[in-house]
Amino acid sequence: MMRLAALVVLSLAPAAAAAEEPPREALAEADRAYRAAAAETGESRTALYREAARRYALIAARVESGRALFNLGNARYRSGELGRAIAAYRRAEVCLPRHAATRRNLQLARERAPGGGPGPQPHPAAAAFFFWHYALSLAEMEAAAAAFYLALMGVLSVRLFVDGRTGPARLWRARLRTAAIVLGALVFCAAMSSAAKLASRSRDEAVVVAGEARVRSEPAGRAVDLFPVREGAEVRILGRSGDWTRIEAGRDRRGWIETRALEVLSDPPHVGDEAAAGPAA
Repeated sequence: MMRLAALVVLSLAPAAAAAEEPPREALAEADRAYRAAAAETGESRTALYREAARRYALIAARVESGRALFNLGNARYRSGELGRAIAAYRRAEVCLPRHAATRRNLQLARERAPGGGPGPQPHPAAAAFFFWHYALSLAEMEAAAAAFYLALMGVLSVRLFVDGRTGPARLWRARLRTAAIVLGALVFCAAMSSAAKLASRSRDEAVVVAGEARVRSEPAGRAVDLFPVREGAEVRILGRSGDWTRIEAGRDRRGWIETRALEVLSDPPHVGDEAAAGPAA
């Protein structure tokens, strides 16, 4: 039975994902552009921050880097692109769930953005009971699952060579069996948490990056105008049709919005120089 359990656990345990490091030279160039922007004033300051943001976005589009995403959020925030700053901080939060500066800056961007709000939050009971799920990144959770699995295999291997016919050996076999059960449970929890994190990544959410966008009843500019959404609003995507996206912006607030007014969190960060700051029809 223990061997069968080990095989089941093996099928559930994900391989530990090795986090790819961002290219150092590109990151250094983006940092230099950010520091150059901080030393300027006026319009040139904004332009340099947007250039730094472009460089960070290029890095984050190639490699999932919490540092690049955090700095991208900072550059967006300082250039006045609050909706895109919120999107960058949301992505950085996935990679750096315990990074206090990311949480603080995300809160600042939400407070300053015209359409900003508290953002999605887990239920307090879930956050307390499944604290490890919210405290660890996906890569860390996968590494934990792999470590628990290797420990489980080690315990099971040792138990095979312990002769349980004598008193002390029988006690050790019982202890090893208990350890195997605990480790199996830990592997299962880590694997399920990893699967939940992967599922949440595939669930489309977006941030409004237009100054103000109109939500309509149908995917057409002449459709009935339902309500406006403003920059920084965080919405859930329900569907797509051509250049339009169906969103949910709160309870009983659903409709169609032009896709260009959104930055979808499951997509790579926006790289283009233009900022969708004007109103969208």
